[in-house]
Amino acid sequence: MAEKYNPILAEVARQPVVPRGTVDEIFPMGDRTDQRDYIFNQVEGQTELDRLIEALKGDGGDEHWEYDKWLRSAAKHEKIVVEVKQEGDDKPAGFAIFGMTLAFEDHGDDEVESHLYLTLDLAAIYLSPCHRGRGFSAALSWAVGYQVETVIEALKELAEEKQPSAPEGGLEIFISGEAQSAGGARYLATTVERIKSNLEFLSFEAGWAGDIDVIDDIDFSDFPDCGFSEEDQILQKPTYG
Repeated sequence: MAEKYNPILAEVARQPVVPRGTVDEIFPMGDRTDQRDYIFNQVEGQTELDRLIEALKGDGGDEHWEYDKWLRSAAKHEKIVVEVKQEGDDKPAGFAIFGMTLAFEDHGDDEVESHLYLTLDLAAIYLSPCHRGRGFSAALSWAVGYQVETVIEALKELAEEKQPSAPEGGLEIFISGEAQSAGGARYLATTVERIKSNLEFLSFEAGWAGDIDVIDDIDFSDFPDCGFSEEDQILQKPTYG
């Protein structure tokens, strides 16, 4: 059964990235003086990757982080690259890389539970030094959380003939990532919390797929005291080769 439905579910997971987010949406506490929208763009193809790399180099880049290699590796591993800027800006401030898959697992045994998995790999984030401290990390966290919500909504609307049998365990969301800096750890923590918060508005229910269970497998042990100040560097190395 999995062989029949997983190609359908793979298409469901390929939802377009949200094009923009308002300050009120991203910062609901209303503490931002700059009210310009944040603009998001999914970077696809070699030409777009080269453009992004050159734009980041033009802003001075950061010699401690090989963001150009991250981006090229992301393309090879079919990861999603989302760049961000604010309305009116000429160049992107940085990007986030993540992978998202949706798959059904059924062993064909009535005594073994079937499972529906949404896996999210928070692979990397990078912001140019001149753009740090302007809310871009929070904006990217919001965009990733919005992406998860969009995929779940598309899953709920999947035509009945395209649905596998309802999984006994509901929809299980697994979030992974590895923090390589305090800023990266904050990005990971913020993204996980945003996803859980967003899903509360969906009542943790995915229609025919049942209840939603969010499990994160992120190790924060190297940065136990990381806070949420955006003034620190926002950097996270990719978790793939």
